[in-house]
Amino acid sequence: MSDGTASMSPNPLIDQHIVYALVMILVAVCAAGRTWGLGRYWEETPLVRRYSWLR
Repeated sequence: MSDGTASMSPNPLIDQHIVYALVMILVAVCAAGRTWGLGRYWEETPLVRRYSWLR
């Protein structure tokens, strides 16, 4: 840290927030919502059928 105390971070190069962001991007790209979530139900709603950009 800036005051000289240890940050207790196991990796000084990659912050945990970067790892979490990359995991979330990977989940979105793999369309995990269709498999593990409500993605199929969401795509069948009239709102999404009307506005396809919500997929």
